[in-house]
Amino acid sequence: MEGCDETRRYVDAWVDGELDPGAALMVETHLARCEECREEADAIRSIKGALAASREGHAAPGSLRSRLLAALDEEDQEKASVEHATARRKHATGFLLAGAAMTTIALATGWRGSINGTGPVAGAAMMPPLLDDIAQRHARNLPVEVTGSEPTQVANFFTGRLDIPVRPVHFRGVPARLVGARISNVSDRMAAALYYEVGGRRVTVFVFDSAVLPRAFDTDGLQPVRVNNQPAYVGNARGYTVVLSERRGIAYAVASDMPASDTLGIVSQADIQ
Repeated sequence: MEGCDETRRYVDAWVDGELDPGAALMVETHLARCEECREEADAIRSIKGALAASREGHAAPGSLRSRLLAALDEEDQEKASVEHATARRKHATGFLLAGAAMTTIALATGWRGSINGTGPVAGAAMMPPLLDDIAQRHARNLPVEVTGSEPTQVANFFTGRLDIPVRPVHFRGVPARLVGARISNVSDRMAAALYYEVGGRRVTVFVFDSAVLPRAFDTDGLQPVRVNNQPAYVGNARGYTVVLSERRGIAYAVASDMPASDTLGIVSQADIQ
């Protein structure tokens, strides 16, 4: 984040404390040397503070609040029902290839997880911190810093910004589209977050130093599998599936809201250069 335009894109999220540590540090570094952007950030903070104080000073009557909350709850339930039905249709029509690939993985490896995604992949009581960290960062869906589906353009963005080479993943035979990327963090280390759209669903591929991995692999919260004859680990945190693997000292974490079977099927089609 080198200039004022880039800083202004993220200063609102920075004021709200929504940026990951790496992006927040870049905003703060720019604000320290740019008085104009610093004044704008102070103004945004003051406005948000005034609005919050105004809301607190003008609370709605209890009866009105109850009716509004009830109406919102009803709307949320209707929306959830529609989204659930849509997800079921996409799951049935969009990932037949992934399911077939997962069946091959399960038969070849004796994976102990469930093919339909309901089995004991990772319980909440034994969730590794790394798994939880990746799931949280996928869930936040922060804005991209480089937009586009051209792998070379995305790879060039990370050159000089990260200490590891970042190469976008190509998924063979899967309706996957690279939509952008940004700098992120995994276990307090800088990482690349590559955003894909796969059959209408959001998938994030995190690329980071594999030195982070051993801390998670020693736990019971991840199930070992072999994908295309390569070792991998699969787990679930906060309702998201995470598949971890390593290639030549570089770690890859694929996070999605799909069942483990579908996510592993997609990973089996990944072409990591």
